[in-house]
Order: sequence, then structure tokens, then C-alpha cells
Amino acid sequence: MTMETKPSPVALALLSVLKPDLYVRKAGRNREQNYNYASEADFLEAVRPLLAAAGVAVVPSYTVLDTHDGQTKAG
Repeated sequence: MTMETKPSPVALALLSVLKPDLYVRKAGRNREQNYNYASEADFLEAVRPLLAAAGVAVVPSYTVLDTHDGQTKAG
């Protein structure tokens, strides 16, 4: 017997924002490894209007999972 679950309204709102043509601008630049990247700010700039239209608010938070002190080749 399988049990079906209904997606929550929040999950449905988030799914409505996912679009295959969504483009996130890569404004960051890593000069040492020579590549561009999309920062968290770039991502939020792209999705915040879509989330707002779907009735979803973004509340930033973070948790430090691990830290490590090390030395690079350059010292």
C-alpha cells in the first residue's frame, strides 16, 4: 500500500518559481582559478521578484558547519 502526500502550499509556491530559462548573473570573479561565479546576492536578485510574485518571502540566515585554518601555496 502506498501513501500519497500532498505538497504543502509553500512547496507548490516554490515549484512555481522554478523555470528552465531562469538565468542567474555571474557577477563574481575568482581571479586565482580564473572563473566567474554567481554569489548568493546574484541568486537572490534573480529569484526574489519571482518568489514575491508567488507569495514567498526570503529570510536570510546561516549556520557555520565547520571551519578550517590552512595555508595556501602563496602563504
